[in-house]
Amino acid sequence: MRLLALSLLACVATCDAGALRARVTPALGGWFRPGRPVLLWVTLENDGGAVVGSVDVVVEGIAYRWPFGVGAMAETTVGVLAAVHGGRQRVRVRAEDGRGATVCDVEAEVALRQPEAGRRLVLAVGKAEAPARELFAGKPVRVVGVAAEGAPLVWGAWAAADAVVLRAHGGGLSEGVLMALRGGGLQGGLTILLAEADGQDDEARDAAEWLHGPSALRETFEVGDGVGWRHGLGMGVAGSAEDLAKGDLMALMPPPGERAPAVDEGLYGLFDAPRMDGAGRWRWVGIAVGLLVAGAVVVWVLCRRGRWLVFGLSLAACAALGAATWGALGATGRGVVEAAGLRVDGGLALEVVQVGGVGRGRVRVALGRAAAVVPAYYGLSDVGSWDDVVLEQDAAGRWHLECAVRCGVRRCFVVTGLDPSAAGPRVEGAARKVLVRRGAFRMAGGEAWRPLRELAQEWDGPAALVRWQASRLREQEMVEVSWGPRRMSAARPERGVAIMRHGPVVEWRRVPE
Repeated sequence: MRLLALSLLACVATCDAGALRARVTPALGGWFRPGRPVLLWVTLENDGGAVVGSVDVVVEGIAYRWPFGVGAMAETTVGVLAAVHGGRQRVRVRAEDGRGATVCDVEAEVALRQPEAGRRLVLAVGKAEAPARELFAGKPVRVVGVAAEGAPLVWGAWAAADAVVLRAHGGGLSEGVLMALRGGGLQGGLTILLAEADGQDDEARDAAEWLHGPSALRETFEVGDGVGWRHGLGMGVAGSAEDLAKGDLMALMPPPGERAPAVDEGLYGLFDAPRMDGAGRWRWVGIAVGLLVAGAVVVWVLCRRGRWLVFGLSLAACAALGAATWGALGATGRGVVEAAGLRVDGGLALEVVQVGGVGRGRVRVALGRAAAVVPAYYGLSDVGSWDDVVLEQDAAGRWHLECAVRCGVRRCFVVTGLDPSAAGPRVEGAARKVLVRRGAFRMAGGEAWRPLRELAQEWDGPAALVRWQASRLREQEMVEVSWGPRRMSAARPERGVAIMRHGPVVEWRRVPE
């Protein structure tokens, strides 16, 4: 496995007089997993008057936009979540003030590193580094210490870790860091709470309830002499290092190289290619009829005398045709947005949003308040260039997507950490249920397990979304899946969208193995 050297390569650059300087530093020591969010600290230094505006951090062609404000002769640091696929990144920082004037435009080279092939990445936070190294000694694990004062406060930043280790009851971590770790544990990793004393089951259970609430103790299982529980797509364990060493912690981590909601091409079959709906087709028919009528009128007039009349009527026909075209297409846009949701029993809501077009245009879509937004379909031929994509997060934590659309091009984004209510009403009773484990499925009430690739033949739900999520299940882990239609989603059109389709919501409930 290739180990990329960690460094921040002198990314301080100076703009014009009176403007800002910028430097970029990766969080978590620069450790990352391809396709998962990476937190980049962007520090803006100001030698002039106060500036309020927005900063674009362009990574792999996508602009991630964040608001900022910096006082006179001061500096400010903005945390930007960006998805990356390679270790060495050329990052562009472009800042504008409130009037749209560019106050900084520099490039910086940032080198990230990832664990060797076959190794898991374990982040030990604060005072947990030394016991974590003892706990995983001799195992295929890369243990990385994270200083308490530098730990991210955004839970999407912890997506790179297969496991996070911390002292029971925090070990001096701030409440902001603990909130980020609680949310980060929902993504599918393993959270390890190290208690002080051996064989103290009450202390382990108390630590579990302290971090993840009373729901952590509803269904517990033994991990060596410690206790384990499920938390969203992830798992948690608590106990002393000696107690937990007696269990198989490696089996509780996500599959090697995978992490929900890591992004891959498996979502490609979830949506069809963008298409015009019935109303849109009738608009085109109306335009065609209008063209024929206008042409017939012009020909009829040309057959008569009166040059000025011909000119006037031709002009009127062209104006009417232009107005009709604008009313049919321009006012409503050419974008097609589709969204499908996933709800997990632990409270995590995830939404997959596809943006395409039935013509050339530009769209803006609100994605809701979320922890992170990660591009999918990466590298596919009909995605097109990412250079015109902007992912913006406002001061309230709400995400917005803006990009160009055209026929034959569709892009997909996975929105994670949504409010569970954003996925629509809970799926109840009537939906046909199926049991799913890694690589196989069984209809509810059935006995035979079948290959997961055959799910679409037996089940009328969104099989592509289920297969994509099931590839992240641990060995022997089993879930009960149901689905239903919905009339709402977290994604809402803001500009340039002609058609908004609300796809299904999938209910994902883990059951005992």
